[in-house]
Amino acid sequence: MNKEKFIIESSSDLDYEKNVINIIVGAGHVATINCDNNADKPEIKIFERFNDKAVWTFDCLDFLEALNKALIKLKEINTKVD
Repeated sequence: MNKEKFIIESSSDLDYEKNVINIIVGAGHVATINCDNNADKPEIKIFERFNDKAVWTFDCLDFLEALNKALIKLKEINTKVD
């Protein structure tokens, strides 16, 4: 069983208008969540591992927990009043 922990990072990416959340495990970038189109309907992009051989096995509840934390943070960083 894979015991690596998911890391949630917020960042500014030139491919997006607003800030995004990246989900990382080990040395791999697993996904990016953005809300450029609508803060209530975020989009997730899942990235393949090395050389188009995407063989990722994670505990589903751990991944859902990481997604929930990322969505909360994404809304927080994109709804702050300047």
